[in-house]
Amino acid sequence: MTNNASFAKMLERRVETKAESIKLGRDLPARDVVVGGQLDGALPHRPQKMTTAGLRTLVRGLLAAGRQVYACYEAGPCG
Repeated sequence: MTNNASFAKMLERRVETKAESIKLGRDLPARDVVVGGQLDGALPHRPQKMTTAGLRTLVRGLLAAGRQVYACYEAGPCG
């Protein structure tokens, strides 16, 4: 996801929820970042492609909204 309007909507949807914690799972291929999310104990959201800068903006927005953000990444044999 590189479209700023789509990214802003995604951030807005995450902030509008009453979830206290948001878990982000990241896969870090060469160029973009693929991020899946889970609000509290709900089912995970579909992974979405974004830039590293977009991920930083997402996390900063969630933290500014008072959410607890947890992140992990896939560590494969190639990096």
